[in-house]
Amino acid sequence: MNTKLKKTPAYRYILFFLLLLSVFCIYLLYHPKKTTQVSKRISTVPLIGFVPNPPLPETPRFMKVKDIPSLSTQKTKQLDQLKTEASAYTKKLKNGEIEFSVTLYRQSQPEPVNLFVELWNGTRNWLNPPNEITAEKPQTYDVIGEWHITFRFDKDTEFFDVIAHNKQEMNGSQILTWSSDRKAHYGIWRNTHHQFLRDKNQTLYIRNNTVWKPYYKWRQSLHVRTHIPHFDQRYSPYWWLLGHTTDFNTFIRQHKTTDIKTVDFNGSSHAYLQVYHTEQVKTTFRAKTIEFWMHPQAGFLPKRILIGTRTAAMFPEYEEGWMFSKTKPIPGKYTYSESLDYRTITSELAQYEPGIWFPETVTEVDLSGASLSDLFSDLPHSDYPVIMTEALLPQWFREEFQNPPRLKRVMKVHRAVFNLPNLQIPP
Repeated sequence: MNTKLKKTPAYRYILFFLLLLSVFCIYLLYHPKKTTQVSKRISTVPLIGFVPNPPLPETPRFMKVKDIPSLSTQKTKQLDQLKTEASAYTKKLKNGEIEFSVTLYRQSQPEPVNLFVELWNGTRNWLNPPNEITAEKPQTYDVIGEWHITFRFDKDTEFFDVIAHNKQEMNGSQILTWSSDRKAHYGIWRNTHHQFLRDKNQTLYIRNNTVWKPYYKWRQSLHVRTHIPHFDQRYSPYWWLLGHTTDFNTFIRQHKTTDIKTVDFNGSSHAYLQVYHTEQVKTTFRAKTIEFWMHPQAGFLPKRILIGTRTAAMFPEYEEGWMFSKTKPIPGKYTYSESLDYRTITSELAQYEPGIWFPETVTEVDLSGASLSDLFSDLPHSDYPVIMTEALLPQWFREEFQNPPRLKRVMKVHRAVFNLPNLQIPP
């Protein structure tokens, strides 16, 4: 039996000593100052060398909605029946009051590690690799916004009472806070209490003390101009039904229905609905494929919504640069690119009164995205499928849906009553 111990080669000790020496020198040169500042300042210097995207040479094929085949006679009848059922259910809800909350979560950021400690741990693991692979820790989330909302409605009149404690807007946008020295900061918690009123003409008002004022005029009166809205569509609990604030029949009229059928979902029969919508914003083209799985025993309210947004645009090409040097766009050089992003809305439905269903909990998450050249690497962009459904996605991409999302929103209904005899709006 050989009882000799394994000896580490001498060059490893020399390399380790040189590495430690270089780390020590770097640590002496780079020693960050301690600070108690909790916010981050935003630079107001305009972007230098910004190159706008040029228009596409031709309209993408997926924008030509007229070329998408219409529904068959059988599917048209099925859609008409679904619209009739949804309209009958909507008429049951004459008025009501819903108290709910929305919580915005963001993936927890790892604690900052001292540069010396980080290099030391990396060197130690390289010299003596661990024998066992440690299991990944479950992803944790930090709360970055909470909204407590009381919503009242009576036909076309809606009232919102919104109490918020947040450092980001509900849509994930940063909140700008301006200091006395006229510098912008973000990442600072903000407490607000606003009341909004929307009439049948869809004009939005905000209560200023005891006086209702048109929202757009109130926005214009602010000292600081900001593109971040104080009112979000998600303040309405009805947004969480369809990912849209309108009723079902209005939503259908605004989109092109491309498929409808009966499918098995979570062990029970559901109506599957697929709609399509296109838009152009300046030189960027977008198309949304929205898939619904709707529960027939719960007023055909959706249990799951998958929204795929396809984007096509020309992007400037940049020259290769050395490390730490700024790259510059190459004049007249552009690349055509198409990408696909997803988000999903999943609902747990509850029956609040006989025949009256409404979501009890809704979770909205932003899922993975990818370029279409990666999803369909064996096809030219002219042959990409027009309608991007979940069934067409490669298995490796669908598995990305299981990864923890960066942001997620959770809506919870705390109380909901409908068809009240003496409901007053506003209270």
